[in-house]
Amino acid sequence: MTSHADPVYEARYGHTPKVIFSIGYCSVVGAFILLTPAPAWAKVIVVGVFGGIAVMLAAMAFSRNPALRVDAAGVTTRPYPLRFSVIAFYPWEDVTQILILRSKNSKAWYVQIRLHDGAAWTGIGPTTPPRARKALIFTGGPGVAVNGWTLHPARLAAAVARFASGVQVIDVATDSVVNPA
Repeated sequence: MTSHADPVYEARYGHTPKVIFSIGYCSVVGAFILLTPAPAWAKVIVVGVFGGIAVMLAAMAFSRNPALRVDAAGVTTRPYPLRFSVIAFYPWEDVTQILILRSKNSKAWYVQIRLHDGAAWTGIGPTTPPRARKALIFTGGPGVAVNGWTLHPARLAAAVARFASGVQVIDVATDSVVNPA
């Protein structure tokens, strides 16, 4: 994460409590199955699955890839930390709003980029692999889920106000504009 005085807002995948808990949980389940009397095939499957998940989460946390970046050029998102070809860029002239969405039934957050009518996602083009195109479309539109990184709405709003004063950051749950603090 960049310093608080830096005008660029950058949130990186990393060591959130949820990620650390998930790595610990998967490690404990894997160790538990190794210590219990169970068939060898069951041990291999359970340790392989839970160990693989723990390794993947650790790789994501230690990669420190940027999930969301707001700078003078525009907004850049990486919805998947370990897939390098899935990066989307939205220049400021295409962006109308940045929405912070919260799921009603869970604690999940999502940052969605609202674009002008007819604006295309710059990160998707003929050179983008088809799997990457499908992955970005699967996220429900231009944006990124807040999963594996921490969102600071006031700092995001401050960066947006600095680089694109006409673009608002809106918290949809409270239906209010986020005030840069």
